[in-house]
Amino acid sequence: MKANSEKTKQSKKATRRVLAGVLCGASVLSLVLSLVMPPISQAIANDAQAVSTEEAGADENAGADENVLGEEAGAGNSTGKAD
Repeated sequence: MKANSEKTKQSKKATRRVLAGVLCGASVLSLVLSLVMPPISQAIANDAQAVSTEEAGADENAGADENVLGEEAGAGNSTGKAD
């Protein structure tokens, strides 16, 4: 009976150590993620902003190219009449 009680105590100690290790590991992981995630989120936001700025610039350039093409097409008017 005494040996069984001793094994139970050792088992409880081992369980407590495992739980303490898991809680400690979770705390460390949480701390590391709280330090790492804000810079990553900021970098993602900056990339998204840069992409949207590039797309807006590309759209403006496309419109300018259309104007140039339209003017060139009008310059070659063979009827001699003004538009």
